Amino acid sequence: MDILDLDKILDRFENSSIQELELTYKDFHLKCKKANLAQKEIIQKENSTYIEQKKETKNETKKETSNLKVIKSPIVGTFYRAPSPDSKVYVEIGDIAEKGQTLCILEAMKMMNELESECKCKIVEILANVGDLIEYDQPLFKVEVL
Repeated sequence: MDILDLDKILDRFENSSIQELELTYKDFHLKCKKANLAQKEIIQKENSTYIEQKKETKNETKKETSNLKVIKSPIVGTFYRAPSPDSKVYVEIGDIAEKGQTLCILEAMKMMNELESECKCKIVEILANVGDLIEYDQPLFKVEVL
């Protein structure tokens, strides 16, 4: 069985009234189950509620953008949120960071460089993930200046 055969089977299942399909071929096993109409309606309601919440959040965010600032990386390096894997992270979204407080570590050439807050601010968004390779001038944090 190749991918084209599997694609045809799934397409036919999708367009049929069959609710469940289980297929075993040699060492390959496939089990599919369609959501019933009630589940689809619940999912659609949840999605529309989520979309409305996102719109409200965007509108609120637009109002608050006057105090937003982006903190960018001063060097190329690897991004870390804590001093070690077992340690507590320096900041979370919603935290208030004081001027001079460490926000993250950027490792460059085996040197650990602490990135400190330039002002008192509230962390709005963290734009990098642990272990990401960071470029010079890449945005790392969105903050609201207090």
